[in-house]
Formats: sequence, C-alpha cells, structure tokens
Amino acid sequence: MKTFLIDGYNLLRRVPQYAEWEQKLTREHARDKLEDDLSSLTAIKGLRIVLVWDGPPPGSKSSRLQKGILTIQYSGGRSADQVLKQLLLKKGGDVVLVSDDADIIKTAQLERREFQTCQNFYLYIHSLVHGDQTKAAGKYREEPLTDDEVDYWRAMFGNRERGKKKE
Repeated sequence: MKTFLIDGYNLLRRVPQYAEWEQKLTREHARDKLEDDLSSLTAIKGLRIVLVWDGPPPGSKSSRLQKGILTIQYSGGRSADQVLKQLLLKKGGDVVLVSDDADIIKTAQLERREFQTCQNFYLYIHSLVHGDQTKAAGKYREEPLTDDEVDYWRAMFGNRERGKKKE
C-alpha cells in the first residue's frame, strides 16, 4: 500500500479548491477541513497518508495525531520541508511525496521516490472518489507546465532551448 507524504500548506494553498477555504475561513478551520477530507478519503479508499504542517500544533495538541488512518504531524521548531525530507529518507516501502516544492522534489528524486504535484494529487483523489480511472492512474496533467516548472527541468537537464542546435 502506498503512503502519501503530503506538504500540508503546499496542498492547501496550491490547489484552488482548497485555497479558497483559507481565504473564507481561518487558517485553523481550513486546516481542519482539509484534515477531515483526507481522513474521510483514507477511511473510504484505504489510502495511507501522512500530512505534515509547518510549525507547532495549535493548543495543547501532540505533534503527531491520528485521525483514522490519516497521520497528522506538526513540524514544531523545524520546517515541514525538513520533516518531509527526513520521512523520505527514513520511510520504507512505497512512498509518494505530494508537494510543489522543488527542493523536496529533488530529495524524492535522489531517493528514487515517486512524487506528485499538489494539483495532480487533487486530481488523483478526486478521480478515486468519482471513478475516473484515467486520472486515477496519477499521471494526468490538466494544465501546461508553469514557467517555474520549465526552469526547474531546464536546470535539471541543462539549459537547452527547444529547436536550437548546439554549435
């Protein structure tokens, strides 16, 4: 069974359907709503998810909580990025990183771990719930690459411009 390691605020802010929650609700309520949705998804579809939030837990909560199969982890004095990198290095088995952060994605690639952008993960879980198997494969991309993504891949594979011959 796959374990999805999710960069919480990255998912909350990068997926328009979730980002509007943070605009309409308090940050804590938006977090709770995302946690509830992911918890329901884990219960219905049996996905194993570790959701990592930046900062300390609100109130007197423990830094690691369970909502069914969903694990919620707060980074405390470290960043969520640091916690996710540590989990990528430590976790065995079939792990999938969910983040748009290039630095964490690079760690996943170096560790030969699968990763998905936040939007692709949203499409993936949406397709699981609604039954679209094309998107459920997790390889679906609705929009073209952003300029930042193009720059990232150019940096990874050399700064080659499309269609130009090397002299």
